[in-house]
Amino acid sequence: MNKFIIILLFLSNSLFSQNEPTAINEDEKSSFIIGGTVNILVQNNSYPLSALGISSGIGGIGGIYSNSQDDIKNILYSFNPYLGYDLSPTWTMGVQLNARFGKYEIKDVDSPGQPAVLDFTRNSSQYGMGLFARKLFLEDSKFNLFIQPGIAYNIMTEEEEYDSLSSSKEKSKFLSASIGFGALYNINNRFRLTARLGGLSYAIGRWEVEGTSIEKDFNTFQTNFNLASVFFGLEIRM
Repeated sequence: MNKFIIILLFLSNSLFSQNEPTAINEDEKSSFIIGGTVNILVQNNSYPLSALGISSGIGGIGGIYSNSQDDIKNILYSFNPYLGYDLSPTWTMGVQLNARFGKYEIKDVDSPGQPAVLDFTRNSSQYGMGLFARKLFLEDSKFNLFIQPGIAYNIMTEEEEYDSLSSSKEKSKFLSASIGFGALYNINNRFRLTARLGGLSYAIGRWEVEGTSIEKDFNTFQTNFNLASVFFGLEIRM
């Protein structure tokens, strides 16, 4: 009887040891994730790290390098929520939204056709939706590096004002393709932190000045390898 009990315990321990890796794999198998990244840029009378991301010269309104003695303030907020699915431990695909809001101000600037100096303001907003894929370089690692290509359709508007009076409003619609780079840290099996760098991007579309016949097709290629293009975020496994 004692031999039988010893044999039974041995077999139970063997079965448990064989099933334990399976339990780990179940926890690591493909799953849905939700997440989001944010980027905030605030500048006061400084030469920017880069031009305003959503005002990249489309229609000739970009180029906000503050190399003058005017009192200039530039603020940009960006938020990118997304839903993804882990196809494997190293591949993720998903849908991403993006929203960006910017405000560029110059105090006491000369206005065309006006005898006195006025305050100039440019308000910008951009909304978009797209698809992305992510490839991790390491497997089963708490700290990881990744590459993330994606495509998105965007709508952007910019409105210029002098002393709160609207001067012109510009609108553009464009398709963009990008390749970003980043790193992530797995806090545990459910939460992880991310940091993504802008990388390379290409956009093609059309802009127009509302209320006029002025419009133009455009395309642009740019690199974003600076602190102004770093997005920090959090992901949660559902």
